[in-house]
Amino acid sequence: MDIEEEIFFARNTLAITILKELNEKEWMAKTLSQKLKKYRETISRIFIRLESKGYVKCLKPNSSNYRPYKITSKGRKILSELKI
Repeated sequence: MDIEEEIFFARNTLAITILKELNEKEWMAKTLSQKLKKYRETISRIFIRLESKGYVKCLKPNSSNYRPYKITSKGRKILSELKI
């Protein structure tokens, strides 16, 4: 893990929580926000950031109302390196 990744996850513990949840199953922002009791917009924003870094992948990127996300192998690797 490089220093940029360490800083990102040190400042964003919710991103770690989201990766842990995605490691168990696919989630959409709305349902994950309800489970974590966070705003949907917050979860969506983190999904987008994690996707831009290659940690998660949107399974239906062209859908306007059904956009499930899943963790990638890079995301699983980061989780193991975080040792949480």
